[in-house]
Parts: sequence; structure tokens; C-alpha cells
Amino acid sequence: MNTFASYLFAAAFWAAACLPAVAQFATVTYDRSLNVFGNYEALPSEQPLMFTGLAPAKTDVVEVYVFTYKGKKKRKPLAHASWHREEATVDSAPTTFKIPLSYPLEAGKKYDIYLHYLSLMEDGEKEMLEKTLMKTMDMYLRKVFDVQGRNLRLDGKVKEVYRHLNKIVYAGLERYTFPEAYGFSGFSELVKEHLASLEKISISKLSDFSSSTVPDSLKLGKRRKKSLEKTARHAQAREAALKALEEVLAAELHTALSGPVWKLTDVRFVNDYPTKARKGYFAVHVGYGTALIQQYPDHLDYGSSAYAGLSFPLATSTLAPVFMRNASLTAGVFFDNFSTQSGLEVSGPVLGRPFYLGLDYKLFQFVRFNAGATFMEMPSDPLNPSGDMRVFAQPFVGLSAKINLSLSFDQ
Repeated sequence: MNTFASYLFAAAFWAAACLPAVAQFATVTYDRSLNVFGNYEALPSEQPLMFTGLAPAKTDVVEVYVFTYKGKKKRKPLAHASWHREEATVDSAPTTFKIPLSYPLEAGKKYDIYLHYLSLMEDGEKEMLEKTLMKTMDMYLRKVFDVQGRNLRLDGKVKEVYRHLNKIVYAGLERYTFPEAYGFSGFSELVKEHLASLEKISISKLSDFSSSTVPDSLKLGKRRKKSLEKTARHAQAREAALKALEEVLAAELHTALSGPVWKLTDVRFVNDYPTKARKGYFAVHVGYGTALIQQYPDHLDYGSSAYAGLSFPLATSTLAPVFMRNASLTAGVFFDNFSTQSGLEVSGPVLGRPFYLGLDYKLFQFVRFNAGATFMEMPSDPLNPSGDMRVFAQPFVGLSAKINLSLSFDQ
């Protein structure tokens, strides 16, 4: 066992001295005129990407979205990254964008990739956007807000109306992008409280609307005149309540749009685009291990020897789960036959040496832990070594070094 321990410590120190390689970004050039990447080449797989291409004049933001291949229309992107012009202006010149994407793509797959081009909005355009959103919210509020009896009423729960107001703004801003510190993140609790307080207002307590009159020149009957005056008071109360609410909405919306805003000016779709397939491989490993031969009540019979074999990875993709990436199926043969404590030789079937099947798992950069079953052969009757042979399997463990040479198949 001293030999085995020495091998273990030597392998550990050797592996610790080996530093892992640093992942590099693979450059992907987008040709906007042809709507392709590179020279119609497949995208690099299983490594970070650096998208680069031309940002046209007046384009201040370029965004890259990666989607699943042939997914639903309303699907969330797998990854998103963007480039922002260092000094954005409304009349910026053409330049080159570079977008690092730290989301490795799977090998041999297809993806849908969208590129969004955005330009900086002028103050006048932002004002028009605010007016459009406010008009949409006003139309919605006039549908759900009315007078019933002597009180103001919402057609729906406060939370539901509040949620719909947020949806209106979010939908209206889908084609716009904001800096991280700006943008719309939902109306405040003040808006929700304001909505709740509206239903507590009684028309009869609003002195401003208690004296709404109909001109005598209309020459209406007394009952008809009172009905029109009541309708006018209700309309005035409704308008005043809407105005107060919309002032709060307008103030919060203006604050959200007070910073830089970029509008979507162009979208490019690159659908069903393939990635490079990953080559399969297997590796050669050499190690030292110990196999159990027989177990007795007072001792164990085991054999130790160097071995060599082949490793077939459970997964070659760098995106697979950690265990799958680090584990391999192994098969190999021990260099020497084993001996029992009684001196009986233990060989193996077919090859004349014990051989094994099992798994290995990466401990360090090149050192792997092996475990599995060893197939051995020994005489059925210890007193008759030349008699019938018995084939059996017992567990083994070992440490191996993966030789830094691999055989690769074509894609």
C-alpha cells in the first residue's frame, strides 16, 4: 500500500500545478446587408461570444436577443446583451458595435437571434409619447370610472384597475429602452391609494358641484331641469376626480421618462441559425488501483497493480451538468496479475489479465478517481490450481492520469 499512497500524493501535487485555461470570447461578425453572421458560418458553440458589426448613423443602442429555435411567439429570451454608444446624440455617425454575450450556445443546435437598433429620442418625441400614454389611460379610466347614485364608483377592484394602468404603460413602452437608473417600473402605492379613495367620495359632499344649474333660456319643465342639473353635477364630479387622478399618473410617468430614452428603429431576425457541432472524443488513461479478491472474517485479500484503459465521457458539452462533464465510462486492463495471501495467482478471463469496467471522475485537471468492477479468474479449488477456473467480479478503486492526447472523430 505504500506504493499506492506515494502515487496518490505525487499525482495530487502534479495536478495542483496545472492551471485551467481561461475561456476566450469568440468573435462573431454580423453582416447587416446580408443578414448573416460571418461568411454564412455556423456560430461558435460552448464559449462566450463577442458580436460585432456596423451601427448605422443615429443608432445609439444595439441589442442582441437569443431565443430557442422555433419557439412560441411570446417567449422569453435565453440571453440578452447590448451595446451603448459612449456619447449618444440625435445625429450620431456610423460606428462599430461590440456586444459581449456570456451565454454559451449548445453545440449542434439552432437558435433564433434578433438584433434591435435604437436611437436617442428628442424631447419633443418624449412629450408625444407621454401624451399618447396618458390618452390611452384616460380612455380606459372613462370606461371603468363613473357615478352610481351619490358616489363615485370603479367598475372593478382597485387592484385590477391599478394592474391595468401598469399594463397600458408597459405595453406602450415595449419599443423603447432606458438606462438602468431610469424607465418605468410600475406606478407607486400612491396611485393605488388614490384609486381606493375615489370610491369614498360622496357627490353630495362636493360643494363645488352642488349648484350646477341649467340656463332658464332652455324653458324646461321643473322635473326635467332638476334631472339635467343632477347629470351635470355628476359629470363635473367625475371630471374633477379623473383630473386629480391623472395629474398623479402624469407626474409619475414624466419622472419615469425624464432620463434618456431610446426608440426602436430597426429589427433584424436571423432565424434557425445553427451552431458548430462538437467533436466526439475518447481519452487514454494510466493509473494505479486496488481490487478486492476475497473477503474473510479476519482479513481481506486484495491485489494492486498499474492499469491502462480508455475513457468515454458521459457528456462532451461544457453546458452539461457538472457531474456529467466530469465523469466518464472507463474500460481497461491491469498490467499484472494479482496474488492471494496464500500465494494463489489471480488472472483474468479472455485477456489473461484482470480487466475492469467502471466510471472515473475528475479530481484535478488531469487526475481522475476510478471505481468499478474488476473481472478476475482463479482456480475453483485452491488445492488444485490446474483445475477448473472460476470467473468472478469484485469492486476496485484507483487513481489515474488522463494522457493529454485524445483521438477525435469527424463531426
